[in-house]
Amino acid sequence: MAEKRHSRSTARTQSSVHEVADDNIEQEGAADALQEGAATQSEVMQHAEEMVDEMGQRVGEWATRFSKNVQRMAARAREEMEDMWAEAQSLRRGEHLETSHVDAQSLNSSTAQDEED
Repeated sequence: MAEKRHSRSTARTQSSVHEVADDNIEQEGAADALQEGAATQSEVMQHAEEMVDEMGQRVGEWATRFSKNVQRMAARAREEMEDMWAEAQSLRRGEHLETSHVDAQSLNSSTAQDEED
C-alpha cells in the first residue's frame, strides 16, 4: 500500500513536472511569437509609412501640375480680358469704326481692280 501511494505520488510529481515544462515551453513559444509578431508589425508599419510617403509625393506632384495649369489658364484669361478691354476702348474712341471703314474701302477698291483685270 505504501508503494501504491509512493507510485501515485511519483506519478503526480512527474505529471506536475511535465505540466510545468509544457507551460514553460508554451510561454517561451508565446514570447517567441510575440517577438516575431513585433518584428512583423514593425515591418508592416514600415511598409505603411513608405506607402503614405509615396502617396504624399504623388499628391504633391499632382498639386504642382494642377497649380501650373491654373496659372496658365489665368494668364490666358487675363490676356483675353486685356484684348477685350483694348477693343472696348477702341470702340469707345471710334477708332474701330474708322478702321472698319478704311478696310471696307480698301476691300472694295481691290475688288474693283480685280474685276478690271
